[in-house]
Amino acid sequence: MAEKKTTVSLSGFGGSYEWACQIMLFAGMVWLEKNPSFDWSGYKTYQGVMGLCVAENKDARDLDEVLLKNPKLECAGGPTSAMHQCVVQHLHEIHQDGYENWLKQMREVRPAEDFFEFDGTVQSCPQTELSTRMERVQ
Repeated sequence: MAEKKTTVSLSGFGGSYEWACQIMLFAGMVWLEKNPSFDWSGYKTYQGVMGLCVAENKDARDLDEVLLKNPKLECAGGPTSAMHQCVVQHLHEIHQDGYENWLKQMREVRPAEDFFEFDGTVQSCPQTELSTRMERVQ
């Protein structure tokens, strides 16, 4: 990803955690552009439970292949189930309403500091006190 794209923090954690979410989001958007008739009914989630998003049809399994097996994420130990569910939920909104409308909706409910220009690097993601501590652990 060479060009910068305006996006919103998905995780709130910043650093490499947010980077992984954004990598999955943009990879999913590219895949969904090629699969416009995607059947979202293939994902099952549980109200009040974060991180349990089950692919139950071919469309969902194919998208999961793109999101969860992205070689870029291997260095981070792979995505967490919470990252997966968060990204899937945002991709659903983007797929339904378009990227610009999604950003507009996010601007209505999120503070300005949650928005940033993502260029595909960890350095372009916001840093938080938590992300700073997490990066030191690695």
